Amino acid sequence: MGLVTKSDVTLIGVRAWEGEDRARMIALIQRWKKNGSQVVVFGSRAGPNPVATPTSLATLSPTLTGVAVPDSNPQAPQVPVTVLASTISLIAPDTVKAGTTGRLVSVTLLDSNGTPALGARVRFNVSHGAAPASVLSDFNGVAQVNWFAQDSTGKYTLTGFRDVPGGTVPTDSAGLIVIRRSVVVIAGPPDAVKSTVSVLSTTVAANGTTTVSVVVKDAFNNPVLSAAPGDITLAATAGTLNAGTCAAGVCSYTYTAPAAAGPATVTVKIGGINVTNSPLALTITP
Repeated sequence: MGLVTKSDVTLIGVRAWEGEDRARMIALIQRWKKNGSQVVVFGSRAGPNPVATPTSLATLSPTLTGVAVPDSNPQAPQVPVTVLASTISLIAPDTVKAGTTGRLVSVTLLDSNGTPALGARVRFNVSHGAAPASVLSDFNGVAQVNWFAQDSTGKYTLTGFRDVPGGTVPTDSAGLIVIRRSVVVIAGPPDAVKSTVSVLSTTVAANGTTTVSVVVKDAFNNPVLSAAPGDITLAATAGTLNAGTCAAGVCSYTYTAPAAAGPATVTVKIGGINVTNSPLALTITP
């Protein structure tokens, strides 16, 4: 269970109310946020890779008192305040791995009567990369889009806007945003081709030591921060290697030379494939 406060909520998920209904809902949400109300929501707060349906729902049913008076004519007949309940989807960022960032994102659009809006267009922008093409809602008012965030590690956000005249995304989009979805991309599995190995010194005195370092990256050149010694296989034709340690995507091993002088080779593999620069040629001196 997670607690969502006013700072977590943006003007999204109003399910695309139109005209005066949209204005009312925006005012309600702004008032809700200003008053510091809170909503308890259920569901996981992070991935990895949950289904693409909302994991948390909150029903907003505010109560207003008073009347609405036209700004331009205070003497006009007063209009009773109408409150429309709306469902707001609160979805935690999804954790995905580079190379598997695709997500099917959907939103239900309603017309001013609160019924599913057929043929309503939703346009998109993204925080980084290429935005998906616009889509139209179906008979049930559902608009769906396949979104692929970039394969570089980081957080990416997709924002969907109800179409406006001219077909552009407005700078001030309060009330027009109908969906916002975020993913956090983490590195994929270690990749031998993108990973590299180096040695502090290729010449080592007999019984002496040197350090072998492996920079572990995935297929998209992202550092694999979770890399562990077990991800890497090392072997030496002469001398020994310790178990090694890993931190921030770099694994370090201590090589101890044999007592006899001569050549030695250190082989480093990931998934049975030599990493870049492997094998390492060493010279053991007396």
